[in-house]
Amino acid sequence: MYAHEKKREATKDERQMEEFRTVLAECDLIDLGYTGQKFTWERGNFDDTNIRERLDKGMANNEWLNLFIDYLVKHLPYSFSDHYPILIQMETNNSQAGRNRFKFESWWLLEPTYANVIKKLWDQKSGDALDKLEYLRVGLQKWGRNIKGERDRKTKNLRDQLVEPDGMNRDDDTLEKIIDKFWRIVGKEISDFCLEVLNKGKSLKPLNHTNIVLIPKAVHPKNPTNFRPISLCSVFYKIISKTIADRLQKVLNFCIDSAQSMFGLGRLITDNVLLAYESLHTLRNKRVGKKV
Repeated sequence: MYAHEKKREATKDERQMEEFRTVLAECDLIDLGYTGQKFTWERGNFDDTNIRERLDKGMANNEWLNLFIDYLVKHLPYSFSDHYPILIQMETNNSQAGRNRFKFESWWLLEPTYANVIKKLWDQKSGDALDKLEYLRVGLQKWGRNIKGERDRKTKNLRDQLVEPDGMNRDDDTLEKIIDKFWRIVGKEISDFCLEVLNKGKSLKPLNHTNIVLIPKAVHPKNPTNFRPISLCSVFYKIISKTIADRLQKVLNFCIDSAQSMFGLGRLITDNVLLAYESLHTLRNKRVGKKV
C-alpha cells in the first residue's frame, strides 16, 4: 500500500498503490495496525539480497469494528514459510474485558455533537442507571470511532492534495504551473524583475539569496536522498534565458559564419560531421587518380 512498507529492491509504482488504497477506501476497509515485527514477508538470507515487505495485513470495516471493540493484531515469528503468521485477538463489545478497558477520550468534549449524542443514548435505553451506563459506553465508543475514521479520511485527502496538487510532479514544472495559475498576483513583480535584468543590467546575485524548500520524494522520508531541493529562483532563470534566446534569434544570422552550421535554424552540426566522414571515407578508398 505504501512505499515505506518495503525494504530493499525497487518499490512498487505509486500510481498503482494509490489505486489500491482507493479501492480499500471504497470498500470501507481500514488497516487494523499491528504489534511485533513490521514486515510480514521475507526473502533472502544474506544482508545484500534480503527483501522484506508488509504484504499481509488485518483489514476490517466499521461494522466489524463496532462488533469487536477490543482487538489486537500480532505479527508472530515465522518458521518454514516466508510469510509471518498473523494472529488477531478480538473480544465482542459484550465482554467483561472490553468493559474494563473503556476509556473516555478527552477530545470527545470538543465535538459539537457530543452533548446531543449523550442525551440521545441515555434516553434511548430503559432500565436502571447501570443498564443506561452500559448502553452509553457502547454507544460512545461506536460514535467516537466513526468520528475518528471520518477525520482520518479527511486528513489523508488534504495531505495528498498538499503533497501532490492535481497529481503534478514535485519538481520545477510544478512551480511553473502554480505561477501560471496565479500570474495575476505575482506576474507584475516577476515581469518587472526580469525586465530590469534584461534591459538595465540588474545583477542576478540577489536572486541567489532565496529560500530552498525540501520537497519529500517518499511518504516517510528518513535520509537526505528522500528530499528534493526546490526554489522559485529557477523559474526566473528560465524566463530570462528564454527571453535572451528569443532576442538573439533576430540577429543570429549576422553573427554566424556560413561554416558554423550548428547555429542556423533548421541545420544541425551533424550535417557537417556526416559530410566530413563521407569525404574521408571517399579519400581512403580512392583507387585511381592522384591521392591527397
